[in-house]
Amino acid sequence: MENKCPEGCTLHIIYSTHKPNGLPQELLNEIFRNATIHDWQPLGEPSPKRRVSLNRVIQTLAEAKGDVTMPELQRKAGVRDRAQFKRMIKSAPFLSAAQQMGRKFSEGDNTKPGAWSVRT
Repeated sequence: MENKCPEGCTLHIIYSTHKPNGLPQELLNEIFRNATIHDWQPLGEPSPKRRVSLNRVIQTLAEAKGDVTMPELQRKAGVRDRAQFKRMIKSAPFLSAAQQMGRKFSEGDNTKPGAWSVRT
């Protein structure tokens, strides 16, 4: 085989790139040289428990007056797991809901954290 994939053969492997246990994207490129590597997102509906949490985060953002920082949003929505919260706010349903509310994320700086602002 000479370390080559047979012509016409496709291999799908899913690796996490999330820290601390995931493999960095650069390492995947080094391990699988000449391979086409794509980002992957799971399809389908989130689990019922996760959907309830996501809906709570969306509702909390909708009820917020003015700017709301990420830590405030996480705390007010009652999401304890920071990694889970970060996944939720990057999800298509959350981003779509935020856009429909007229919210946009403004990056913070060294003096203040980023915040979901009301679009003007």
